Amino acid sequence: MNNLKQVNDLAWKHLGEQIVIVELGAKRFFHELDPVAGHIWKLCDGSHSKEQIVKSVYETFDAPIEQIGQDVEEFLQELVNKELLEEMPLS
Repeated sequence: MNNLKQVNDLAWKHLGEQIVIVELGAKRFFHELDPVAGHIWKLCDGSHSKEQIVKSVYETFDAPIEQIGQDVEEFLQELVNKELLEEMPLS
């Protein structure tokens, strides 16, 4: 999986410990992210690889690295499937 970045037609904001994502297009969906998911979301800026995201989550939260790797992969794929993230082209 290439580096991922947030798509352009979104807005997001911290609300307490959560992040809320608003799709600005015709769908007008809201997505609430818990602190771990929010941490991952903030790193999806196009400059972090999946491996860097896994390492950051591991260094910030208390969980086994293997579980984090699997969870990050599944979460990133879910965000791609929901068209909230897009893959960066290989340079």
